[in-house]
Amino acid sequence: MLEGRGLITLLIITSFLFAGSASAELYKWTDPTGRHFYSDVPPPDAKVEMMELKVDIGRALQSAATKRSATTAVEQKNNNSKKVVMYSTTWCGFCRKARAYFDAKGIRYTDYDIENSRKGRMDYKRLKGAGVPIIIIGKERMDGFSQARFEKLYES
Repeated sequence: MLEGRGLITLLIITSFLFAGSASAELYKWTDPTGRHFYSDVPPPDAKVEMMELKVDIGRALQSAATKRSATTAVEQKNNNSKKVVMYSTTWCGFCRKARAYFDAKGIRYTDYDIENSRKGRMDYKRLKGAGVPIIIIGKERMDGFSQARFEKLYES
């Protein structure tokens, strides 16, 4: 009988763990050019705003499933273009040129700061990075930034 109670207790505790909410620390700061950054690790030399992020795990999973099933006309248009991910730093001139080019052309991209983002640092190491930026276009990799080279990879 105790084994049954122990199992029931374990199931109840497990359900509370999954039904609860997760929280994490999140830092926000602005670089000298006015770009906003968010990371779980604060930069050593910038004024940061600490934000608290709370996620209802059950609602987040349900919401993610709903979002996957619904696509808008904008998403369908963006599905025709390749995913662009850039690993960069705030001080890199080529990184700034790449950002300006992407913004001017309306190219959606994800930018990971390798100095201030844990994910950015880990991915950069996994990619065996030796300089910045590293730009991933679909499944292709480009080290550094050249507008002509980017356009060739992005349109192929």
